[in-house]
Amino acid sequence: MSKTHMGINMEVKLFECKTCGKRFKASEYLRKHDSRMHDSSKKIHRCKVCEKGFVTISELKQHLVRHEKKTHRCIVCQKQFRSLPELKLHTRSHTGEKPYRCDICEKQYRSRGQLKIHLLSHTGEKPYKCPICDKGLKTSCSAKSHMSIHTGEKRHICKVCEKPFRTSSDLRQHMVVQSEKKPYKCEFCEKSFKYRNTVKSHMKIHIKPQRQCNLTTEFTDKFCFFTDTVSFIKNYLKRLNNFVFRGKMSKTHMGINMEVKLFECKTCGKKFKALEYLRKHDSRMHDSSKKIHRCKVCEKGFVTISELKQHLVRHEKKTHRCIVCQKQFRSLPELKLHTRTHTGEKPYRCDICEKQYRSRGQLKIHLLSHTGEKPYKCPICDKGFKTSCSAKSHMSIHTGEKRHICKVCEKPFRTYSILKQHMVVHSDEKPHQCEFCEKSFKSRNTLKSHMKIHIKPQSQCLFRGKVSKMYTNKNMELGYLGTHDSSMHDSSKKIHYCKVCEKGFVTLQNEKRHMLIHSGEKPHRCNVCEKQFRTLPELKSHTRTHTGEKPYRCDICEKRYRNQWHLKIHLLSHTGEKPYKCKCCDKRFVTSYNATRHMSTHTGQKRHICEVCEKTFPTLWHMKRHMVVHSDEKPHKCKFCEKTFTRLDNAKTHMKLHTNKKTYRCNVCEKVFNTAREVKHHVVLHEDKKSFQCEICEKRFQKAGNLKRHLTVHKKTITH
Repeated sequence: MSKTHMGINMEVKLFECKTCGKRFKASEYLRKHDSRMHDSSKKIHRCKVCEKGFVTISELKQHLVRHEKKTHRCIVCQKQFRSLPELKLHTRSHTGEKPYRCDICEKQYRSRGQLKIHLLSHTGEKPYKCPICDKGLKTSCSAKSHMSIHTGEKRHICKVCEKPFRTSSDLRQHMVVQSEKKPYKCEFCEKSFKYRNTVKSHMKIHIKPQRQCNLTTEFTDKFCFFTDTVSFIKNYLKRLNNFVFRGKMSKTHMGINMEVKLFECKTCGKKFKALEYLRKHDSRMHDSSKKIHRCKVCEKGFVTISELKQHLVRHEKKTHRCIVCQKQFRSLPELKLHTRTHTGEKPYRCDICEKQYRSRGQLKIHLLSHTGEKPYKCPICDKGFKTSCSAKSHMSIHTGEKRHICKVCEKPFRTYSILKQHMVVHSDEKPHQCEFCEKSFKSRNTLKSHMKIHIKPQSQCLFRGKVSKMYTNKNMELGYLGTHDSSMHDSSKKIHYCKVCEKGFVTLQNEKRHMLIHSGEKPHRCNVCEKQFRTLPELKSHTRTHTGEKPYRCDICEKRYRNQWHLKIHLLSHTGEKPYKCKCCDKRFVTSYNATRHMSTHTGQKRHICEVCEKTFPTLWHMKRHMVVHSDEKPHKCKFCEKTFTRLDNAKTHMKLHTNKKTYRCNVCEKVFNTAREVKHHVVLHEDKKSFQCEICEKRFQKAGNLKRHLTVHKKTITH
């Protein structure tokens, strides 16, 4: 049997073109292809505009349309086209007409060409092969586009910023960033978005399909594998897409439409929506046979030449210098990204919460906080992470590996960021300078706290009386009030709800953290005292009570603290800022806890009862402090005279008598005191206020102690 007969009847393409690798069923088709595409001697018909050659006049006429003006205009969007067939095809995008149907899966398409490409997905046929890596492609266009990966050619240039791109689709996507147009609109709330993927992600807020779990018989809007999965997804997709299934639904279709990642990489555990994505990941990351491009410096292998070029930048010298801080970078994009830290420019905006970021990578990571997606999993404890970098960093907790070593004191650290933070201790550099008084600081956070002395808060939250810092400085323009308001009070952005108390949260992470309060679960245990904690940061902070470690230092008075929260509260003592306000008496407080504790003085509520003497207290802290009275223990000892005390604050106050340190000063008469309490009692003498009134004789006093002393006079008269 001849090859041609086999090819036509058996649907086998046995004839291959030696020039481009395309295959044909019959030798006649191969000859036609060769003469039309590769034989320049037969291309006798020349285009007068671009001088391109063609075999037939019909081909030349078809080509000449490209040089003609666009005379055919669309009535709906006013877009222009060269030919009437092009206009007809375009109008179907407005009408939604799809006349070409696939007989296998009944999927519909606008043009015959789109249907032909789709049919190849059923046959698995990829007629166009790459001559370098033997990769198969469905169309000649995608084959040409793929070749640019190996050659590194970028012939599509942006007219605005002159940045080159590999494909026209990449250029189109880039042009959206430059323009302010938002062509994709939400059907429910009419909110507009720049990208199709962003509007899909936003639509999940509105569309919450309710289904019943076969195991728990509860209705939920989350994906449940105990339910009849296939039947549910079929019905759900029929409603959304009017899609009709024949037989079993593929895993890939489930993954793409339902946002479920069913394909897992066996090597690293990363999950994907489609099988094609998993194959790409496996060939790029784990298949060493396809890494044909080698780095001459470190001999690392890469799949494409563009990846190799990107890697070679790491070995290059840092030639690009920042004009502001003189820091050097290897590439111009790195320098551009860095300059935004000085200018404060954040061009990438989240369409859901309108938060802005400096780079597209930061925005991508942020978007995962809305979806709750954590694609990278720890193989030991199954904890999910947003980035591969954070997953690698987490692994060092299990292995105990500390490969980042300080060059000065040789102390090892788990991550590079912790090492950077530690290096400030050894250097005398204070790179962060105040613009008002030219005072320098080691860390950016300390500078921010210091700036509050010069710049007074301008905005106040109407719900809780919390003051928001709105800085006028161009380098520190921070909209704290907007962020606070959206995360705390904007109910439309709270899409994650607690099943127990129905409290709403902006992110899934906050909901999970909140759920630990109801479950009472404390999985993290201290190795020294066996005390249990809800979160790992709480355990870390507690272990410092045993080790005595205080890594957080105040740059103003050099006082040290165990955690960052205590340092933040301490810094407010220097600025004098009290962001929390009482609703009844306008008194201000440093923390929200102190504000709620103070409110009990107005309400008179005392929920906490002592089990020994049944005395009531407004807060748990007051009751714990009282409980020391019933015990004979005096655990707090003076370092100088060995005198013991029941409370730590009493021991600290006593020790100041030995050191003669009087750090607290009166602002009126500049008299110095040992404690802040003494200053408070003293300041009352300068004021005319007498806020403490006797209920019997209505006499007023400046201090509560004087009122108590006065009340004993009435008690004596009553007894006599």
